[in-house]
Amino acid sequence: MAPSDKSQDEAKMGPVTAGSIDAPAAPETQKASSRRSYVQKLAHELKTPVSAIVAASEIMRDEQLGPIGDDRYKRYAADIHDSARLMLAVIDRMMEQRGREGAPQQLEFAEVDPVELLHATVSSMLPLAERAHIRLKLVEAEDRLPKVIADSVALKQMLINLMTNSLKFTPAGGEIVARATYVRDESLTFEVRDNGRGMSDQQVANALNGLVAEGTKREGGGLGVGLPLVRKLAKASGARLDLVSAPNEGTSARIIFPKDRIVLG
Repeated sequence: MAPSDKSQDEAKMGPVTAGSIDAPAAPETQKASSRRSYVQKLAHELKTPVSAIVAASEIMRDEQLGPIGDDRYKRYAADIHDSARLMLAVIDRMMEQRGREGAPQQLEFAEVDPVELLHATVSSMLPLAERAHIRLKLVEAEDRLPKVIADSVALKQMLINLMTNSLKFTPAGGEIVARATYVRDESLTFEVRDNGRGMSDQQVANALNGLVAEGTKREGGGLGVGLPLVRKLAKASGARLDLVSAPNEGTSARIIFPKDRIVLG
């Protein structure tokens, strides 16, 4: 090609710069994008059946078609309804996060009654505990507890994750205790304590950081995302997660809200 011909072709194409040709996305970026897409599709597909569960359980809970009979069925219907509504709220938040992976989760803060929330959470987890032959009990506070400024969905998510974790690592015949305590002018604490197998200091650190090798099966099941999620939600809620554990001595998980998150009435 003659130099003059080459110049004419370049003039037609325009100058070629580093940014004029799209470089292929890095494997990590493609993987993250694929994961976001999968989560969004999963959330979308789950929303319809979960909405149906909410509607059906509401009909049963309110006995809209006639009396159920045994009050235990009515309580189960109420628990199903509460759990499905929580799932629906979580799904909605997953869908709101579209395209914003890594962005802080948007929480809706309000005054939450710790006793009511603990009662509802323990009640929803009782069927799982009974099936695993583990005693799950709620220890009532001796004094009236103040309300806490929190996101009720996130707080219930945290407690369910902690109780689920305890169920995984507590053998049949064991016990899980849930309670809320208040230290005046200091903090309000939600605690989930079990007498399961417990963890070493290194295992606690690994669990909090979600250090589970990809493709490996975790002892007790699951993917090891529960505690890191609780830790993240606690921080976003202005609280902190503390874990106290030792091998063969069980685990105590505490969500601690400082005094600036407490409402004295």
